[in-house]
Amino acid sequence: MTTELHVREFAWRDVERIFKIATGAFQQDFEILGSEKETFKRGLAPYRIGKWIQKITRNEYFKFYVGEIHGKVVAVILVIRGAHYWYITTLMVDEKYRRKGYGREILTFACTTMCSGGCERLILHVPEDNTAARTLYQSLGFQPFEKLINYWRTSEQVNVDLPEGYCLTLIDMHDPRALEITDKCRSPHSFTIFGKTELPPWHRRMLERIFQTGIVEKYALTTGGNWVGICTFKAPLEKKGAAMIYLHMLPEHRGKGLEEALLSWGLTRACNLGLPRVAVQAKQEHTQLTRACEAFNFIQIEVLEGMFKNCANEDRK
Repeated sequence: MTTELHVREFAWRDVERIFKIATGAFQQDFEILGSEKETFKRGLAPYRIGKWIQKITRNEYFKFYVGEIHGKVVAVILVIRGAHYWYITTLMVDEKYRRKGYGREILTFACTTMCSGGCERLILHVPEDNTAARTLYQSLGFQPFEKLINYWRTSEQVNVDLPEGYCLTLIDMHDPRALEITDKCRSPHSFTIFGKTELPPWHRRMLERIFQTGIVEKYALTTGGNWVGICTFKAPLEKKGAAMIYLHMLPEHRGKGLEEALLSWGLTRACNLGLPRVAVQAKQEHTQLTRACEAFNFIQIEVLEGMFKNCANEDRK
C-alpha cells in the first residue's frame, strides 16, 4: 500500500534534496544550460526571504510546497501568481518514487489551494512527449491551448544586420511598456487564457534584482520611435552554461529579416561572453522564427504544450 504524502511549505533545509530531484527530473536542461548547485541555490533564495515578506505584506505571489514520505522530500511544486491566474512553473517527483500517485497528490493539493483562494485559472507547460504527465494533467481538467518550441546550438560570431530603420534599445527589466508589447505578441487564444500581464509586486521585483543569478537584459525593438518587439537575453555566471533568448515580435513585423538579425546578435553576444551554447524559445505560431532557427542550424530540444484549468471547474467538484 502506498504511503500517504505529507505536503508542507518549502523550507531552506530542503534545498539539497530539491537540487537532487531537479537534476534527475530535468537532466537534459541541466546539461544544456549548465546550471551548478550554487547557482541553483541562489535562484531559490528569493523564495526563502519572500515567504516572510508575503506574511508581512499579506500579498502572496508564490506557493512553494514539498511532499514528504517518512520525513524525506520526494515531490516538489512551485506556483507563481499572475494577474488572474497561478502558473505552475515546476512539478517534479524523485525518480525512485514515481508512478505511486505522489505527483497527482501534490498537484491536487496545489490546485485546490490556489482555486480556493480566488484564482480564476491555473496554467502550465509540459513536454509534449511526456505522455504520463499530460495524461495526469488532463485527468485533473487541464486543457491544451498553445505550443512552445525550445532550440539550442553552439555560439559563434555571426553578422546579420537589423533591417534598415530598426534598432535595439536596452530597457529596464521591469518596464511596463514591455509587458504591453509582449501581450500584443500572443495569439488571441493565448491572450484570452493569460489575460493582461501586470507588474509583479515591488518586493518580488526587488528580490529578483538582489538575487539575480546572471546577466538579465531586456531590449525594445523599435522602428520610427515605436516599440514593435521585445528581446530578452539571459546568461549564467558560469562560462559552461547557455545563454537564453526570448523574442516577442508584433505579427506585422515578422518575416522581414528581424528574426535572423536577432538570432545572430544573440549568438555573437553569447560567444563574446565565453558561453558555449545558446537556447531559444519560439511560439509555434511564430513560423518565421522557427524557420530562422532551422536555417541557423539550431537543434530542436522539445515542444512544450501549454495547458490551463479553470478554477470554476474545480469548485463544482
